[in-house]
Amino acid sequence: MSTFLKIISKILNLFFINLSFLKPKKHNFVIYDAINSLHLRKKLSKFGNVFVYDNRNISLNFYVFFFTIINFGFFNIKKNYKKSLFRFLSPKIILTFMDTNPAFYLLKEDLDIKNFKTISIQNGHRNEINFLNFKKKNKKNYSCDYFFIYYEYSKNLYNKYINCDNTKFITIGSFLNNEYPIKNTNLEKDYLDIIYISQFREKNIGDEEYAHEKKIMDVLQKYVKTKKINLIIGLKSIAERGISFNFLEKIIYGFSNIKKIYKKHFIFEEKIKFVGNDKKNSNYHNLDKADLVIFESSSLGLEAIARGKKVLSIPMVKKDLYPHQEDNFQDQFVCETVDQNILEKKIDYLLDLNQREWLKMSNKSLLNMAYDGENQKFMKVIDDII
Repeated sequence: MSTFLKIISKILNLFFINLSFLKPKKHNFVIYDAINSLHLRKKLSKFGNVFVYDNRNISLNFYVFFFTIINFGFFNIKKNYKKSLFRFLSPKIILTFMDTNPAFYLLKEDLDIKNFKTISIQNGHRNEINFLNFKKKNKKNYSCDYFFIYYEYSKNLYNKYINCDNTKFITIGSFLNNEYPIKNTNLEKDYLDIIYISQFREKNIGDEEYAHEKKIMDVLQKYVKTKKINLIIGLKSIAERGISFNFLEKIIYGFSNIKKIYKKHFIFEEKIKFVGNDKKNSNYHNLDKADLVIFESSSLGLEAIARGKKVLSIPMVKKDLYPHQEDNFQDQFVCETVDQNILEKKIDYLLDLNQREWLKMSNKSLLNMAYDGENQKFMKVIDDII
């Protein structure tokens, strides 16, 4: 590629336009959507070359574009461009973390290539609201060859919308969680650590979710005041894109910015700490240091169960946790009310519970997530297909 074209490509990349000019090579794997593709790409590269199909950024291969125009004209150009690109890539396996994207489950029908397998990896705790974009009458068109899921009962939900052989649902827990070894932090210390996983988003200020979190924070701050307990708030950094006048810009809410915004809306004692995902500490290793993890219905809170941590869930709506269960069904580590006395008793009970009793309790739960270190089950399936 000429120096001029390289410079043009770099400039366009600044505006989220990925530009290429050469004919795409064949790839063993295509990751459908760039979300969480870093870990997946690293694992798959042991078996062959990997292409990331990023359908969020503006991405254009001129070779494929002109091929599409010549063969299909300008009619339905977006769909035909995608078909042409995958034809050149000719993958053996197409994978995604976007497990609630209907377009992925239509690939078998939409693409002109043959003999490829599709693999979907559950990327969060799911309930009915995550499937609003699926059309039930089109279930026969939605298909998947292998599905890696959090827990056994996820199968029931996916089966309502997607055709996948029951034997091809494989329970591994969270793929990302499995990539981080569990660190033993059972050290003697003067203070216990409670981590609260915040689901705060600035756009939610003033709504029900915001009010629910505010109530929880009020309870927790009062609780730790008189105890030898560190309260740690786990914040999530968010990357978003937006359109500002006539150009694309990237808005990054890093950890320090989120912390500043969060403190503006919640009153905190000096001793309360904040943690987030950074180069030194992942969210998962932050969990490993906790004596109790408190959350609403965050996937990260459920991943803590897989790491053997004691948890307390305070969902705004119980259906967020149990989409298929009767109203009277509930785990002992779930509390539906944000009442000071009730929550304090729950927290005391869980902190006093020894690890053996906790594991006995959590193992009975539908939300008991598996932990498959280094994703060995996943790697075996890939090895068998390749």
